[in-house]
Amino acid sequence: MHVRIKPYNKRRGHRLRSYTIQGRRFTSARGWYEVPTAMSVVLADIQQVDNDEHSPMAFDVVTAAEARKIDEIEATDEGAKRAAADPDRTVLTSDATPAGRRAKAAARASKVRTDELEAVSVEKDERIAELEAQLAAGTSEDEEEPSEEDVEKDERIAELEAQLEASNSEDQEEPSAAGDENPGEESAGDEGDTSSASSEGTQPDPFS
Repeated sequence: MHVRIKPYNKRRGHRLRSYTIQGRRFTSARGWYEVPTAMSVVLADIQQVDNDEHSPMAFDVVTAAEARKIDEIEATDEGAKRAAADPDRTVLTSDATPAGRRAKAAARASKVRTDELEAVSVEKDERIAELEAQLAAGTSEDEEEPSEEDVEKDERIAELEAQLEASNSEDQEEPSAAGDENPGEESAGDEGDTSSASSEGTQPDPFS
């Protein structure tokens, strides 16, 4: 038979850590002991606290096959606790039991859910950035496009500038035309003076 001191569990009243009987010492840290059937019968009646009828039993007394099964179940339960506390941590559990398979399935589901949430968060951030870029582009276009009133003002200013330029051109041409007539008259006057001077030079000298 296989025996062991029940694992420490204060809530269940399992507080015994060592026990000595018939010159043999048992400790909870050692785990299972293989003992003769006669000794296993004695150990099965020992309680956590002597002379206390309400105290729980101190030893687990089972066969070798039952001891292996208990170890598998406890390892699976421990793995499930670790998976719940840290889903990303690799947990070595036995697939031979339903509890072990459930623990692995829960860890995988938690990991998948975390990845999905991260993907949704990234997609949301990209969509927000895209909308902000579109809004900024729309605002820029609104600022650059002139209003109808501004267009009309620009056209009116251009028309007035054209009229002013045409008026300045006409003012510059009139003095030039008047100046062209005066030189002709002066030329004619000069010719008259020259002709008069010539006629005076040909008169005979009365004292000759």
